This record gives sequence, C-alpha cells and structure tokens, in this order.
Amino acid sequence: MRQTRNITVTIIAAYFTLLAIFFLLAVVTGLIPRHAIEQHLVQSVQTIGQEGEYPVHVISLLTQDNFTDCVMLNIAAGADDSHPVASAMDNTLHMNGRDIIASTSRLLNGDPVEARSYARYWHGYQVLLRPLLCLTDYRGIRVINGAALALLALLCIVIGYWRVSRPFALSLAAGLLLTGCWIVPLNMQFTSCFAVMLAALLAVMLGRRALHSTGAASVAFFAIGGVTQYLDLLTTPLITLGLPLIAWMLIHKPGRASRTVVLLSLMWGLGYASLWASKWLIAGLVTGNDVLGDAINSVRIRSVGGEMAEQGLTAADILRGYWNRFAALGLAGWGALAALAIAVVALYRCCGRPYRVIGGNLWLLLVAAMPLVWALVLTQHTFLHHFFTWRIVLVTLVAIMLFICHTITLSRRI
Repeated sequence: MRQTRNITVTIIAAYFTLLAIFFLLAVVTGLIPRHAIEQHLVQSVQTIGQEGEYPVHVISLLTQDNFTDCVMLNIAAGADDSHPVASAMDNTLHMNGRDIIASTSRLLNGDPVEARSYARYWHGYQVLLRPLLCLTDYRGIRVINGAALALLALLCIVIGYWRVSRPFALSLAAGLLLTGCWIVPLNMQFTSCFAVMLAALLAVMLGRRALHSTGAASVAFFAIGGVTQYLDLLTTPLITLGLPLIAWMLIHKPGRASRTVVLLSLMWGLGYASLWASKWLIAGLVTGNDVLGDAINSVRIRSVGGEMAEQGLTAADILRGYWNRFAALGLAGWGALAALAIAVVALYRCCGRPYRVIGGNLWLLLVAAMPLVWALVLTQHTFLHHFFTWRIVLVTLVAIMLFICHTITLSRRI
C-alpha cells in the first residue's frame, strides 16, 4: 500500500513538473522574433515548393509528408513574440483552403491569409524548430535530423548488443531498415517520435539500475508518454512505448510479464493523455476558445469517424477498405496466408523450444499486437495517413523477431 501511494505521489509530481516545463518552453520559444528566422523560413518554404507536398520514393509507403512540415513552418512564422503566452497556446495556423505552401508564402510576404486556431496540440516541436531556424533552413535541419538519428540509432544498437542481447540489437537494426528509416530524417514531423523512441531506449538501457523496480519504470513510461505527445502531431507515437518497453522487459525479466506489459503501457498512456488534455484546458483558459470541444470532436473523428468524419469516411468504410485491399489479392492472398500458417506450425513442431519457454515469451506477442489495437482505435487517422502511420509496425516486427529468436532453436534435430 505504501509503495503504491509513493508511486502515485511521484507520478503526480512528474505530471506537474512536465506540465510546467512544457508551458515555459513553449512561451520562451515564442519570444524569438520572426525577423530572426524569416530568411531561413523563406528558403525552407521554397524547398518544399520545389519538392511538392507529398514526394514519393519508389512506393507509397516511402512518401514524405512535406505538407505537415510546411504547417510546422507556418505556425513558426505566425508566432507573435509580443504576446508569447497567447501565441504559444493558440498556435495560429494561417492557411487559405488546403494550399499550405502558397498560404505560407503569402504569410511571409505580408499578404492577408485566413487565420485559424490549431490549439489542440502542444506543438512542442517548435521548441527545437524555431531556434534551429535561427541557424539554418529546411535542408540544414534535415542534415541535423539525419546525423542525430543515425548517432542515436547506432548507440542503441551497440549498447543494446551489450546491455540487452544480440537478438535485440539485430532485431532493432532490421526493424529500422524494414520501416524505411532513411526517409524519417527528411521530415521534421517523422523525426520527433523516432528521436524520442531512441532516446528513451538509451535511458532504459543505461539507467537499468535506477529503473529496476516496476514503480520507477512506471514513472519513466509516464514521462515518455508525456514527452511524446508534446513533440508529436500523432505520427507514430506507439513506437516510443513499444521499443523501450521491450528493452526494459528483456533487461529486468519481471515475474508476471504480461501484467507488467499492461501496467507500463497504461502508465505511458496516462502520461500521453493527461498532459495532452492539459493543453486543451490551458489553451481554452488563455484564448477563450472552445479548445476542449474542438479536441474532443477531433478525437471522435480520428477514431471511429461519423457524419463529420474527414472525407466522409466512417469506421465501417475504413474497415471495408482494408478488407477490399486484401480480398483484391484473391487466391494468392489466401494461399500466402495459409502457407504462412503452415510454415509457422511446421517450424515450431521441428525446432520449437519447450512450452514453458514459449509461454515465458508470450508477452512479446502482446507487445506485437499493440499496433493492431492502435489502428482499430484510431481507425480513421491510421487509414487516411497510412503512408506514415504504418511505421508503428516497427514494434510488431521487433517483437515477433525476438519471439522467434527466443522460442526457436536450430540445434534441435529434425
């Protein structure tokens, strides 16, 4: 009982600490005058204009989202340093219709552009973006993103090899490659979640003594969830839970593995949801707008759709779309699925380890299922933005590869 009370007090303290930090960082960032970043903003918008809103690299799953990056630049350009608190809470977007590139260019030229509140997100990426724009433009930011992510990924793989296991390091490397990690640094909005995920992985692996207890880990995952929603625009947030969770579980090997997975996932979700909802309340108080109502309506649309769903898509439409894509494969699709099932059964009959070993690793399948649950809950958002939301399968890929490594032995005779 005392331990539960101590953990609760620590989480409440972490909540208020993070909330204060988030608010102060947003306000301080808003003090940067536009003239300090205007030249690089102009160059950045020109770059996006040359590339287009959604450049495709070979296949649709390797598509850049320059549209959202231009939204981020637009909000950076529209910040009012004379009213930093209101500006940081309202996050005004200036856009005529859906033409974000032309609208941002007009904004920078001083021409009139329709203003709308975009207060339902913290837009914490501005804490990094606006200072970087003082130094370089969009192309330079991409170089910084690439160098930072490459260094973090290399450190995670090397340290994961020594602190966690060889299969973990190899699975992480393979998963990053299979999810097109080389595209991620090209977009600022893609970078946020991958940076948080890799930094959290390092913290889990290097701070294994400090995070040994489930209580300490609960606080850590609460903080990871909070930081994720602060920096992200609902891109691939689940990877900041799945990968650090796998690493923590492999390092500490708790007795009730599945129960611990659920607990730490709930703590991450609590941090994510509570600190996000706090922005709605604070922004509503500061601006006088119905930010809470707008956010709740957006959540409803992004999850199950409805009469006001974006592009008229309801949950049934979206699920039918997924089914139609699979059904279009016809006999080849069903045959491939049946062949995969037969191959898995044959593999485990021939090379599977004892049932107690398999049972002890079932928590990995629980983690592997998280992206499916996420997609079912955020149906509309996942479907419409599939060209970047699909990267949450990084969690599934790493978890399944590790499950196979831990439950199959090639030394067993056939």
